[in-house]
Amino acid sequence: MMHSTSHRRHISLLLLTLAGVYTIQSTIGMLTLQSMPAFLRNHGVTPDKIGLLYLLMLPWALKFLWAPVVERYRKSGSGDNNPRRIMLCGNLLIALLFSLISLANPAEHMPLIIAALFLITLCLTVVDTTTDGHAIDRLPPQHRPWSNVMQVGGSYLGAIIGSGLFLYLISLYGWHIGAGMLVIVMLLMSLPILFIRKTQGQGESNASKTSITPSPRPSLKSALRRTPVKQALILILLCMIGTRLSLGMLSPFLVDRGVDLTQLGIIAASGGALAGLSGVLLGGIVVRKLGAVQTLLAVMLLECLVLVSIFWLAQQPETPLSLLSAAYVFITLITATKFVALYTQMMSLAAGIQSGVDFALMQSADMSIAIICSMLGGLIVTKASYASLFALASLFTLAGLFWTLYKRHDFQKENTYAQ
Repeated sequence: MMHSTSHRRHISLLLLTLAGVYTIQSTIGMLTLQSMPAFLRNHGVTPDKIGLLYLLMLPWALKFLWAPVVERYRKSGSGDNNPRRIMLCGNLLIALLFSLISLANPAEHMPLIIAALFLITLCLTVVDTTTDGHAIDRLPPQHRPWSNVMQVGGSYLGAIIGSGLFLYLISLYGWHIGAGMLVIVMLLMSLPILFIRKTQGQGESNASKTSITPSPRPSLKSALRRTPVKQALILILLCMIGTRLSLGMLSPFLVDRGVDLTQLGIIAASGGALAGLSGVLLGGIVVRKLGAVQTLLAVMLLECLVLVSIFWLAQQPETPLSLLSAAYVFITLITATKFVALYTQMMSLAAGIQSGVDFALMQSADMSIAIICSMLGGLIVTKASYASLFALASLFTLAGLFWTLYKRHDFQKENTYAQ
């Protein structure tokens, strides 16, 4: 009984730690790519300088390069000491760097702020690699969907903090106080890391149980040789191209169809936020009931139907606001659920002796697709039309659906092995 209580407590603390780490990541990301551009432009910073902020996405796309080094250190210690040390030191360094940013004047010290944000992003990728690997190793398979609920839910909470709340704070109290209050939030979210301890006999993955035997050094070469990793990379490619193409251009599409910024803000803050959080919870429940693969198939089918509907709306001369709002809410709900299912499947495929490296490679692939599709989406709309973009997104989603259906037995086999 005591062991069961201790095990549940450990799982709860680990999930709470994941929620804090992922919320901090999303807060910094949304602050960098949404709040900062608006704030800097409002203070007269030129668009060409603001555009440099988007270079800060590169560490996320390239983190697989240093993931093996992080993974070696994570696995070299005893128990949970090294993972806890990396997460705690990383978050403290992020808070320290952001404290320095809060003391600077954004209009005058833009290069220094970009340099500090770049270092913060590098720290985030190291903490993220450690957190993902630790979660895969320590969480039993039945709890992995909740890990992804924490990840996707944390990203939505971070979006609220890093964009809306941060802009509200600096509009009321100024840059220094607003940024300083954000540092306090980051430190509070790092507190659960202090209480993580390895419990004797707790549920772990097979990789963790056999970690006492000599194992090969974590490396990218080993990751690329593994069949589950190759399957995951193809899965991410086919599943996410349609999603990333449509998400990047959905807000501009609504604006071009006559939705003003105030209406868009209301749609995003009310229906969109609620739909996102509902999708996260729905994803966690459905994945527990049906499994990641079955959930992913159902979600991609729904996503394809919604994208075809948006394709039809894009061809109409006039579109009611109610239909545009419904499309935005539905695609947000589906995307949140899809992320939970996809990342749960990725965790199963990454489970092994170098889970942190394998998962980092998968995440880098997803981020690379996001960057490329964001650029291609704008190009397709400029050269062709929104209808062409959503038609292409529908076709890629359909291709991902059929490929996942074809490979579902292989995925289920890998899921069984990972348990």
